[in-house]
Amino acid sequence: MLFYGIFFAAAIVEIVFVPWFIKVMWPARSRKSLILKMICATAFVVMGVAAVLISGDWSRFAVLMLCGLVMSWFGDYFLHAKNCVAFFAAGLLCFMGGHIFYICAYSSAIRKLFPGSAFFDKYELVAIAVIFSIGVAYAIIKKMTFGGVLWAAVGVYAIVLTTMLVKAWTFALRYFSASLENAPAVLVMLCLGSLLFFMSDCTLAIILFGGKRGHYPIKIFNLVTYFLGQMFLAASMIFVAA
Repeated sequence: MLFYGIFFAAAIVEIVFVPWFIKVMWPARSRKSLILKMICATAFVVMGVAAVLISGDWSRFAVLMLCGLVMSWFGDYFLHAKNCVAFFAAGLLCFMGGHIFYICAYSSAIRKLFPGSAFFDKYELVAIAVIFSIGVAYAIIKKMTFGGVLWAAVGVYAIVLTTMLVKAWTFALRYFSASLENAPAVLVMLCLGSLLFFMSDCTLAIILFGGKRGHYPIKIFNLVTYFLGQMFLAASMIFVAA
């Protein structure tokens, strides 16, 4: 019961502090908004640790998911602490590292539960190519400007992000189709969590490179989907038996 209490307390902290952070961080970041953001980030990490303690399963999947949450924590810090290229690059790398940990977690669980599975199958590759192509087409149509060599970094990040989404859905759908333990909960948590995280990053790209820096509703959407996504991903570790 203790670990459930910690989990739900962290979830309540998230629910209370995210709106507060969204209000304080606009129109400009500050020391107070950084503190509030890191409280929110710490809350989803605590949720993840509590989820593993609840399940009692320190599997490779759980450890890799926790690493993804921690990398996101550092990404949150660097993207908000200072408005400069070095901190932006550090934040981008941290979030990309987080997505890679998530990808490895899903792939590891797939290989464990479904022996003989390839790291990528043709359907995943097609899905990644289609989603990435849609993103590129949108960027071209909307004339999004990345400047200098930044387009290459954003392109690599977009591929990693898309791969994370596809691998999460592949794992969740296969888990559900096999009627494994807690299958409905795993399907909801991983599909929603990964999709919300994906949507958040897409809207962040629109904000940064699509001329929407002063659009408060989009920023609200960006932050709400991000923290909700992380909460769902953290909660998934209660249910995944891998």
